Amino acid sequence: MSIVLSYLTLGTGLYKIGLGYIPMSLIGYYFGPYCGALGSLTSHILKSILNPNVPFFPGYIIDALLVGYIYGRAFFNNKITFKRVLISMIIAQFSTAVFLDPLWNTILYKTPLLPQLLLMLIKNSIVVPLYSYITFISMKKCAKLNFFLKQIVK
Repeated sequence: MSIVLSYLTLGTGLYKIGLGYIPMSLIGYYFGPYCGALGSLTSHILKSILNPNVPFFPGYIIDALLVGYIYGRAFFNNKITFKRVLISMIIAQFSTAVFLDPLWNTILYKTPLLPQLLLMLIKNSIVVPLYSYITFISMKKCAKLNFFLKQIVK
């Protein structure tokens, strides 16, 4: 699901906004931080195989593991509130998309680090609240569906 949703994006390049993070947050919510990290890693590797135009780089594996782990720590066995989702999104996005991704791009493509940091800081300051809202609504809907399915099974 993450692979399909990652292709549903608005914009291009640096200004691309996608939905591939939603399944990662749900895996963390249902299965915890270690499965969240493993699910995120698996998704990243499959996306790398399916899109050979993007170079394989170990730094992006660190990103995937970190994001899945953060979502699992934040959501597993915890009450889902907008505040919790927002804080986890801030931690995940700013640690990976704002700080690590520009570093990986600098290593891979020899691009200047500071302009990338500034652009990603501005972009993520705008999109993190939007991502948080979409994730919060998605998780609440899945929690209701999960409750409903448990009632049917009983």
